[in-house]
Amino acid sequence: LVRGLYNLFIALTTRDRSYLLYSGFVLSFLLLHMSYEGSAFQLLWPSLPQLNQYALPMLFGMNQLLLCLFVARFLRLSHHSPIMHRGFSVFAALMALSVALSLWLPYGWLLLAQNVLSIVITLSALTMGVRVWRKGEKAARYFCIAWLMFIVGMVFTNLRSLGWLPTNALTLFSYQLGSFVEILLLSLSLGERITLLQRNDQRPSQQPLQSQYQANNNSSNSDNR
Repeated sequence: LVRGLYNLFIALTTRDRSYLLYSGFVLSFLLLHMSYEGSAFQLLWPSLPQLNQYALPMLFGMNQLLLCLFVARFLRLSHHSPIMHRGFSVFAALMALSVALSLWLPYGWLLLAQNVLSIVITLSALTMGVRVWRKGEKAARYFCIAWLMFIVGMVFTNLRSLGWLPTNALTLFSYQLGSFVEILLLSLSLGERITLLQRNDQRPSQQPLQSQYQANNNSSNSDNR
């Protein structure tokens, strides 16, 4: 909650859409997790139990929709890979469609489709993060590590659910731990990318000043001679 509100404040002050999308992703993930483990029903809509059959698929779809928009903007896919940029636009549209269909389609079928699409989105984001990292964008390294931590957390949770790993503090809360580390590292990568873009924006304005300074020095040296 703190991380989401913090980035929302930055988005409002800087008017940078990357922070706004990231804040929406974090806050929607919070609501998704609360719906998944039951506290949303307990705290937010205790008198509306019928809402539970719609809340999880709707929040899941909204979270993944915001994620697709954030990944496409953060990794600058329109510049690095126009094909994948269109691909993430398709992913976002499918997730938006799943939110609308959550009012009519059976709960189990919709969640299954969303989970399969989420796996494709996650692997695609990690693949593109590695490609952008290899092209020299340092902010992408935090992005890749963040996704790896999230994937590891999900794998541990699934292996525990299948009985292949024992139930302990690590395997029980690996999903939450992986998600927390992912959110923290994505915030760091976003900050580093914004800083890099600001530096690049300042270079063109500094070049005329440096040229003028050099010209003044050359003129001064000529006068002294």
